[in-house]
Amino acid sequence: MKHITLRIAWRNLGRNRRRTLLALGAIALGQLTLVFINGLMAGSYNQMLRTITGPMIGHVQIHQSQWRRERAMDLYLDHLGAVEAQLRAVPGVTAVLPRIYAPVLAASGEETKEPAEAEPAIVVGLDAAAEAKDQGLLEAVPPDDLPAGQAVVIGKVLAARLGVEAGQPLIVIGQDVDGFPVANLFTIRAVIDSTVDLIKSQGILMALTEAGSFFGMPDQAHEIVVRGRDYRQAGELAARIAPLQVVAGDEILPWY
Repeated sequence: MKHITLRIAWRNLGRNRRRTLLALGAIALGQLTLVFINGLMAGSYNQMLRTITGPMIGHVQIHQSQWRRERAMDLYLDHLGAVEAQLRAVPGVTAVLPRIYAPVLAASGEETKEPAEAEPAIVVGLDAAAEAKDQGLLEAVPPDDLPAGQAVVIGKVLAARLGVEAGQPLIVIGQDVDGFPVANLFTIRAVIDSTVDLIKSQGILMALTEAGSFFGMPDQAHEIVVRGRDYRQAGELAARIAPLQVVAGDEILPWY
């Protein structure tokens, strides 16, 4: 019976060849459209996640357990050098990016008749060489424009609000880790148009050692961003980091 049904079906395909070809064409077009849309959606989703886990977030973040809730200057990760060394030895780790975050007031250091107006900003102390690599906060910045010593890099929007440009002095006023006021004069090495809104609108990027000295945080940081080979393995990477004694009691979170 099955054999007869197949013979009849095959014979019917030839009775109206135009109808058969149209049906086959419609099926083929539908399948090709489905494959194309699925591929497009998968590519867009993958690109979206790569953007989310880009320069600011990374694959895994490490903080002092209360820092994300309170953002206080004295909630830092200690013994940074030892922590970095052990993190780099973890299988799958491709980058370790320590950062200091400090709210400040910034103003142009140019001498004028009228006092310079200050704007709120965020100093981000970072490892300039590491952040200049792929997916870092300074990825698009030329080597000669990287922050070093008392030379800093600031976001494009913040520079416009302050009316400053590369080569000009910048006054930064804030509080150190113990709550004492600190102030210093820095030189703007470059103005950047970052893809990270915080950096573009408020960021003053400073070398980690200089920021540590300015805010009284030697060998300390508020955050360590860890990057692995693939964002899809972030959970496994966080699980390999968690048993390390140097981060015992700290908050270790995959990007999601």
